[in-house]
Amino acid sequence: GRFLTAIGNGPGTGDGQFREPRDCAVDRQGQIFVSDGGNHRIEVFGRDGRYLRQFGHKGSGAGELLRAHALEFDSLGRLFVADVDNGRIDAFDNSGRFLFAWGKEGRNPGEFHAAHGIGIGPRGSVIVSNYYGPCQKFTADGKFLFDFAAPRPPDGPVYFHSMTTDSLGNVYLTARTLHHRRSSILKYDSLGKRVTEWSLAGDHHVEDVAVDISGTVYATFRGKEKMGVEVYSSK
Repeated sequence: GRFLTAIGNGPGTGDGQFREPRDCAVDRQGQIFVSDGGNHRIEVFGRDGRYLRQFGHKGSGAGELLRAHALEFDSLGRLFVADVDNGRIDAFDNSGRFLFAWGKEGRNPGEFHAAHGIGIGPRGSVIVSNYYGPCQKFTADGKFLFDFAAPRPPDGPVYFHSMTTDSLGNVYLTARTLHHRRSSILKYDSLGKRVTEWSLAGDHHVEDVAVDISGTVYATFRGKEKMGVEVYSSK
């Protein structure tokens, strides 16, 4: 938890600036990719935080974005982007070249209802969480496999803001109840079976989640008095 450095040149639309940054991912070379949701683009920084380049712009065409949210690299180095308002998943190489996309807005299997989170399974499967549920699993080229983690109103989880996966393919979802009175993290196995769930402390609203190689879980939160990271053991 010791602070090291920060990246970005503050709010704005210029190079290295952000307007509603949503997620970040790191490629094999250590380059840091940030989804700049409000500017409808992906910005790329070096491992030292120096601005390098950007790609994507506002629109619905191939390679264009409308409120980019979650980012995740697969083992082939392809970057998958949850393109919220286009209702799809976009794939790019790490130079920003558009590769392919799949999905559309809807509530049927394989369609997206505000896709927000992305995770990659050990065999290259792509797991996508919809903000309004459920979570869906696809092949690496976008073929629908199954869904899980349906919302449980009124007192159970309803809104799923983000997610991640671990090396075993377990899925960790950040969730909020109907009236945002409680935030929790839900854990499912690679087949979509619920493993466990736990609530965040106090009135904290969970935002994002990450899992390191040892299974330690890190959750970013915001509350009335403070914002920060809560750390949980997997044991």
